[in-house]
Amino acid sequence: VTGNDGSIELDGVNMPDVILESGSPLLAVSRSKLCADAERFVAAAKSAIPNSTVAYSYKTNCVPGVLRDLHRIGFFAEVISPYELWLAEKLRVPGDRIVVNGVNKTDEYLDHAVRLNVSSINIDEAHEIELLAQAARTHSIRARVSMRLRLDSSSHFGLDIPSGEADRVAGEIARRSDEFEFQGLHFHLLADNDDPENHVKYQTMALDFARQIRERHGLETRFLNVGGGFTVPTMKVMSRAEYGLQRLLHVPCRPPDPGSGVPIEAYMQRLAKALGSYCDRYQMPVPHVVFEPGRIITSQSHVMLTKVHAIKSNSQGPDIAMTDAGKILTSYPCDYEYHQMFVANRMTEAPDHVYHLMGRLC
Repeated sequence: VTGNDGSIELDGVNMPDVILESGSPLLAVSRSKLCADAERFVAAAKSAIPNSTVAYSYKTNCVPGVLRDLHRIGFFAEVISPYELWLAEKLRVPGDRIVVNGVNKTDEYLDHAVRLNVSSINIDEAHEIELLAQAARTHSIRARVSMRLRLDSSSHFGLDIPSGEADRVAGEIARRSDEFEFQGLHFHLLADNDDPENHVKYQTMALDFARQIRERHGLETRFLNVGGGFTVPTMKVMSRAEYGLQRLLHVPCRPPDPGSGVPIEAYMQRLAKALGSYCDRYQMPVPHVVFEPGRIITSQSHVMLTKVHAIKSNSQGPDIAMTDAGKILTSYPCDYEYHQMFVANRMTEAPDHVYHLMGRLC
């Protein structure tokens, strides 16, 4: 929102005034927009798939104030690191409302997750089985586990199906039922995705594997975690042509059309229809669906504020605007994605110059 003086406002607060008061760089959040976007996503998920859970991706934004608001709305926590698991516990998220993901899981991380008796520890590598079994024995708890599937051979996440790795892990879980309580399957392969058919494709692949381990090992997939990757209307990954024009000729990328994507309500309905049809066809119980959204929940409510302290002329290309943030916070995200930038205290003026944004970091 633009105020009367031409400055950007969030929830009625003038952002340049906040910078003068609190300093920069500064991440500002519109609580009203944050909560509206979060509630819309939950409503869309519950309307399409009543038997579903939404767990917010802590890696996307681990600002405690933001997370508290999301947990008040009903979000679970989805964590990928010891720090994030510690933070969820500090925010008093119950163990049965935490989903534990991540690669390179240490024995301490897994022990902590088992001790909290989290809703699911999603196994990414076969060697995690032994670490989890040890933690389960230590705490006299049947560890609640799921399996993360590698449904795209180019991904480095998850258990591979064609090689038999995933099936072997499923067999181990079934054999050690005194140490493990099998929850289900997990995948996450998408980013900036606005086509539900992509999600349906991977969902179907996961369900095919669910049938396989049901028949071979007697494992029932009670939970199907379909990850996140939902598009954010105000950003986009650049095409190769757009990237080349921006990098080589300094031609700014065209902004996305926020109205061009599939509304989240229709997206959810398509996933629900495909899930119901599959389970009907193969006479399978419909699993509880878990979503792990990230930027679709928080990106549109956040503004990164930084000051331009100097302009340096540059004979080899666009002039350089020196900020107090740093390239990693300003230019790098925009190297392959489109993000809108504004002159926060001159919102009504049309842009007339191209700059490189730089800062304290080399």
